[in-house]
Amino acid sequence: MTNYHITVDYSVDLANIIAEGKYDWVNDNIKSIHFPQKHIGKRNVTLGLLHLGEVVSSVYAIKQLTSFGYRPGQVEELITVTKVFPKLHKRFPLVALGTQTLILAHCMVPCVYYNGSQKCLDLGRWNCTWNARYQFLGVKV
Repeated sequence: MTNYHITVDYSVDLANIIAEGKYDWVNDNIKSIHFPQKHIGKRNVTLGLLHLGEVVSSVYAIKQLTSFGYRPGQVEELITVTKVFPKLHKRFPLVALGTQTLILAHCMVPCVYYNGSQKCLDLGRWNCTWNARYQFLGVKV
């Protein structure tokens, strides 16, 4: 896994973090009401990107992250790392399995990807299988 060291400011409102991320398109359901803040203040964290290169479930990806000593990443960490390292998700979409929300009876998780030249912040279904292109954000514990 490749590691990245960043500072995440958990006290910044989700709408402001998203604006700082300079996305071309954002899913309308990614807002504070669906993703309440879990932490306060700034923290230095070590993030890792797990790219399994095969079709996997969310549960399997989390098991792999934890086997390497990581917890699944959260929405604030996802947005911050893609802001600090804007090309990380250009080749492979990046998913944060540590933050889920319920939208129309579906458990959803945030992900960042490029659709052509557009940088997108979207939601994917927790219970889907992720294709071999996806990488998963982890935070060293």
